[in-house]
Amino acid sequence: MITELTIGIIREKQYPTERRAPITPDVAKHLLEAHKGLNIIVQPSVQRVFDDTSYIKAGCQVTDDLSACDVILGLREIEAEELIPKKKYLFFSHVAKRRPRNKRLLKGAHDNHVTILDYEFLKGTNNKRLVGFGYWAGLVGAYNVIRAYGLKTGQFSVLSTSFLIDKDQLFEEIKKVTNCKGRILVTGQGKVTNGVVEVLEAIGAKEVNRQQFLGEPKAALVFYLASPHDYMRHNDLAHFSKDYLRSHPQEFESNISEYIKKADIYIAGHYWDSRFPDFLTQEEAMCEDIGIKVFGDVSCDLPGPLPFSKQLSTLEEPFYDVKRSDLSIQPAFSGDDNVTVMTIDNLPSALAVEASVDFANQIEHLVLPYFWEGDYNKVLKRATVLRNGNLNEPFKYLSDYLE
Repeated sequence: MITELTIGIIREKQYPTERRAPITPDVAKHLLEAHKGLNIIVQPSVQRVFDDTSYIKAGCQVTDDLSACDVILGLREIEAEELIPKKKYLFFSHVAKRRPRNKRLLKGAHDNHVTILDYEFLKGTNNKRLVGFGYWAGLVGAYNVIRAYGLKTGQFSVLSTSFLIDKDQLFEEIKKVTNCKGRILVTGQGKVTNGVVEVLEAIGAKEVNRQQFLGEPKAALVFYLASPHDYMRHNDLAHFSKDYLRSHPQEFESNISEYIKKADIYIAGHYWDSRFPDFLTQEEAMCEDIGIKVFGDVSCDLPGPLPFSKQLSTLEEPFYDVKRSDLSIQPAFSGDDNVTVMTIDNLPSALAVEASVDFANQIEHLVLPYFWEGDYNKVLKRATVLRNGNLNEPFKYLSDYLE
């Protein structure tokens, strides 16, 4: 058991709209009162939703210097040059999905003998993730997609998320949507789709089964929650587990086109990484029978399985269009035949206070005990991408990123 520990909280610098925090002042205060050998050092920030003074009042030290920390917590990946040699970091590194823009981070961590743990791989004995912002991403992502659909079709108009204070106001605003018509395809399972479904049900969308979605549903506004068994196909296996899919993605091919052809809106909340097949090829995406009007990539895998995701968008400028004929980027809502796209990779920041409170509570109760009580379930070990600069066994496939 560890009796003394110093936790650092980094200042999020890469994204101007990133206002969340991994530990809130209230959680910091509770932790410091409960663990006498604990110190928390917070880098000052003018954009964080909780001001520096609130951390000082909680008993934290606020300073730029994190060199005394045993473990440093953040949210988003940081610049390679910001890494402190031989330190331990815990954040969403996004390196495991082989995102090219994070290659420098992995190489920098390797060269500086840094240890990186990734929130995404903190899993319990049931193999379910312990922490995440998925619900909030689904909530805000679905809201933005419905807003885009209203702007594109002229059916309705709701406020930008920039004007939303909290979850209650989001639902108060989205419930103004009435008489909306269309078919909505949702891919994925878990907390992301839980958030998406809450928004869709709030606007009166009715969930239908596969046959109804592909046929002629009776309701004016419907959605279908497609599982991997719907949009992935295996030549030899009629039934397969999610774990088998993630372990052997090269054995599968996409079966999503028949669903996209029927959809007006597509909200993607599925898991995908570079080992998986593309959901649509460039040629398929340009076909005339792919008629979606709005695509919301909540998973935000760029480059990813869907050719409509061309670039990141932001909370301030959430939408852009993609021209069907050549998949070129166009201004948002610039053509009726274009696909309007949302690819925001920090959606929960629109509800930064509530999302941070939820996440910090998860960290306090589900993760930090493994630091002071010992990693008895190997939760931290499984989430370690690099240890002292060396790739952990499950992540050896990233070895070319270290060259």
